[in-house]
Amino acid sequence: MAKRRTKKTKQRGFKEILILLGMLFSGILFIIKIIFGRIGWLEVFAPVIIVFLILFLLSVLKTAVRKA
Repeated sequence: MAKRRTKKTKQRGFKEILILLGMLFSGILFIIKIIFGRIGWLEVFAPVIIVFLILFLLSVLKTAVRKA
């Protein structure tokens, strides 16, 4: 008798969730910029920049802890 295949749900990691949230907030701010036009481009892409800065600092911290 053949084995049944079970669906494996893809679990998202912490990094992927942070990146998706940053992109979501940037998308919302982009729509607000298109409608109202009162915020600058730096404010639109600030969530993505902050997320990548956090991920970079976490990777540096992780490397520093491993070497210590």
